This record gives sequence, C-alpha cells and structure tokens, in this order.
Amino acid sequence: MNVSFDFDGTLSKKPVQDFARYCIAQGLTVWIVTSRGRKGVHESYNFDLFKVAETLGIDQSRIIFTEGQLKKDYFKHYPDFIFHLDDDWIELHEIETHTEVKAIPIFGNSDWEQDCYNAIRNGNQT
Repeated sequence: MNVSFDFDGTLSKKPVQDFARYCIAQGLTVWIVTSRGRKGVHESYNFDLFKVAETLGIDQSRIIFTEGQLKKDYFKHYPDFIFHLDDDWIELHEIETHTEVKAIPIFGNSDWEQDCYNAIRNGNQT
C-alpha cells in the first residue's frame, strides 16, 4: 500500500519524517511527490530532498518530480495511494476533487497525524 508526502513544508520537517518512518515500519511504501523540478539552477538543488529520502530509506525511483505541474495529474494516472500529505491548499483541493487519493493537509491541521492513521486504517479495509 502506497502513501505519499510532499517535500517542502511537509517531509522536510522532522515530525513528518518520524511519521514516514512509522509508515515504512508498518510495511507501507512511502513516496515523495513534489512540485519541484528534477534539476534546479544549481547541481545541489535537490540535495536536501535526496538526503532526507536516503535517511528514510526511500529509493530515488519513488521520488516524483511534477516539474511545477499540479500533483493531481500524477495521482489521476496512479490512484493506488492511501493518502497524500501536503501543505499546499491548492494541491490538496485539486487532489481531493479530481482523484481518489485522500488529500490530507498539514498546514494549520494539528490532527494531520491522526488523519493519516485514519486513512491507513480505512485503506486497510478496502
């Protein structure tokens, strides 16, 4: 079962990294779906992202760069995700409105972790 995390403002934060470790320990496949481009202006542009992915044990093949396109376009083609956690309200609205993936906000949502647990529990029942 797949779960997905945005990077900037989401998986870049330690509490979210700890939750991603929990997901991995539970046997879930963790992906990073980011609006970033694969290549930035500088060679080290995605160093922080790759470092977190490596630390968590997320293979680079499970990092999706949408190159500035809305993430809903990715999830429309790959709907087998339990949830996507993000801090961008536009991304969340578009994912929730146009895909089957549960979009969970982290920004302004002190219950984000519980929302993720609930989505995992509901995903296990389908």
